Amino acid sequence: MTQGDSITIRLQDAVAAADVGALQPLYDAAFPPHLRAPWEELAAEIADGAVLWWVVRDGARAIGFAEGRPMGDGVPLFLEYIAIDPAGRSRGTGSQLMVAVTADPVALAGVILEIGPLDEGDAEQRHEAARRHAFYQRLGAVEVPCAAGYRVPGGPGALHRLSLRWLPGRPAVGAPAGARLRAILHAIATGGYGLDPASSEYAALTGGQTC
Repeated sequence: MTQGDSITIRLQDAVAAADVGALQPLYDAAFPPHLRAPWEELAAEIADGAVLWWVVRDGARAIGFAEGRPMGDGVPLFLEYIAIDPAGRSRGTGSQLMVAVTADPVALAGVILEIGPLDEGDAEQRHEAARRHAFYQRLGAVEVPCAAGYRVPGGPGALHRLSLRWLPGRPAVGAPAGARLRAILHAIATGGYGLDPASSEYAALTGGQTC
């Protein structure tokens, strides 16, 4: 557990029933429908231990969360979702949460994450994308240059362009490329998105690698 002022961050093995009213609306607001799993599926994966679930509290009230998917020994943690109530952002709560995530042994090989592009959506969506880019940049996340063509499925026949970012683990190494990046993209495609390696969606996601 990580603590700071009245903020506590705890790794939990289930979504507490008392937290659903606060966290589900935050989840729905933070991620567009085509880029988020149904809440019930997320809760089931947390309960099954398929993903890790950190909850941020201000006193007793849940104000944020992070969800990460372990992808095997030597493979980075895939940080799928992170959201903080807007009222908690100016207090450095998001940074405290990321400290807790990256300090976990499961993130020893680093953290890989996705961010939406800066040039898509309406003004509010572009503002939110810019905020997320700045947040991860402050934490030291860098773009994965060899994944410039990264695209993910989001609905029947739809593909969405995202930016793949890298937070080094311990010891710190550069952004993945070559065979290391191929292994990461395969793990994201099959574990994160549940794609069949024979599918066109799998080919599109892994085909974004350029080096």
